[in-house]
Amino acid sequence: MISEKRSLLLKEQAKLLALKEYKGIVKSISLSKILTLPIYIVDILTLNGEEHKVKINAQTGSIVKEKMIPLTKSRAKAYALRQHKGIIESIVLTNKRDSWT
Repeated sequence: MISEKRSLLLKEQAKLLALKEYKGIVKSISLSKILTLPIYIVDILTLNGEEHKVKINAQTGSIVKEKMIPLTKSRAKAYALRQHKGIIESIVLTNKRDSWT
């Protein structure tokens, strides 16, 4: 039996594919197997505070699944403290879309 081994995307390639879908900051990227398929899981925090999980087929580069993770006050606080040292005095959630009208 002859097995054909396909080369996988590099992490950087998967990162760029995910960032084409959602502009923002890549929080993490990992390579996993779902069933027998190698999948990159890319967590992105967008500029408007949304968090997205993008699954990319590591062999073909196609997007397998996308999931939006709701931003909570505790997630916002943790993200802000990772980016900046200090004390958070208050957290206010606004909907930018409403403020444009």
